[in-house]
Amino acid sequence: MEFLKSICIVLLLLFLGLLLEKLFRPKAGLSECTHKLKADICKVVKALFTKEKIRHIFDNDLFNKLRCVVSPYSAVGMDIDVVATYKSGTPCLGVGFVPQKKMSVQELQRVTDLVKICVRRYLIINGLPWRNFSCYEAGLDYVTIYVYYEEFSEEDKVSFESRYRATVKEAVGLDFGYLRDSDLDRELGNI
Repeated sequence: MEFLKSICIVLLLLFLGLLLEKLFRPKAGLSECTHKLKADICKVVKALFTKEKIRHIFDNDLFNKLRCVVSPYSAVGMDIDVVATYKSGTPCLGVGFVPQKKMSVQELQRVTDLVKICVRRYLIINGLPWRNFSCYEAGLDYVTIYVYYEEFSEEDKVSFESRYRATVKEAVGLDFGYLRDSDLDRELGNI
């Protein structure tokens, strides 16, 4: 008898769910409403059994160290901006500053390498095994260095790998470049 009651309750809940789906989507057919209900149920079940992932909050010490790294290249009296953000859906750290003079490619690569070393040191000290790479954009009155990283392998993998491939393909010219990462090149294969 209890089993029969359980089945009736489940069927009643399914019918109620279909009714609600039909209310929200009056022009949708029964099969479309059923698919939407199934997707909604899957989302609820997944949310119940998975833990919410919270992004890492970088220390101000890292931001201050990054400012110190680029300060010899920065114009006197100008701010050095350091921000954790997303670019094209990929998480990254951005360091932006006004250079003292037009920087050569070698200088850009040197300061980008110093920023990358500083970030990687931070990641190692904090036990964060994230894949990462760095690149720069430069103009007459600005330089921006990005360190892209893959914090969560499931969520960030596709955007990180496509960002690296796009960076490798774009890296032509004096105003944009990246530091080649042989480990990533090997891991991602032919780029």
